Amino acid sequence: SFELPSAPGGAHSVMRVLPSMLVSAAGTTILKLGYCGTKFLSWTYCISPELAVRTINEGQVKRLEGAEYSENGTLMDFQIELVQREHNADKADGLMIISDFARDGFNAVLGCGYSSVTVDAATYGRASETVMIGYSATSPRLSNKELYSYFLRLCTPDSAQATVITDVMQANDWHQFVFLSTSDAYAQGLADYVAKLETERTELQLKGTYQSVEFAADF
Repeated sequence: SFELPSAPGGAHSVMRVLPSMLVSAAGTTILKLGYCGTKFLSWTYCISPELAVRTINEGQVKRLEGAEYSENGTLMDFQIELVQREHNADKADGLMIISDFARDGFNAVLGCGYSSVTVDAATYGRASETVMIGYSATSPRLSNKELYSYFLRLCTPDSAQATVITDVMQANDWHQFVFLSTSDAYAQGLADYVAKLETERTELQLKGTYQSVEFAADF
């Protein structure tokens, strides 16, 4: 069990996280890391974990206290083994991938990109005691440590985005607005927080919330 500070979103942020995980996994020769993501978001989400793992394995980050290094600077007592799988923005695929990683004894999983996929996967992660590192999932639900005690977030939740949206409306002297969104977990979470802030800021008036049945990845 360990706590990690928040970092900017993106899979490249794992470079800040994995050294701490290595320390917590003392005595482990190989740390097995699974990646559950999709190319729909960006090709950088797919290549960044590989680059981060390579950088850590080659000792190109701040040296870890208590770890052994070779003369050329590579880690001797730890190595990270990365396995990548894609879920194609499908909840069932995400659950299957997480369950496969848990069954095969992976130490942690990066994933799953979309909030809609991550929420269900993190529920399974808690039940199977599989550590999950969310690099882009922003659903406020994932901040509930009682429900998602094995989930670590690397990006700000929708509540922070909602604050910025309402700040922009106030700065431009906009008083009435409608909220248009898709029906996935990310959009629902953002819409809920915007509506919550609207009730707290009396100068704003939400005239209606409209949802599309389309999933965000289809746009």
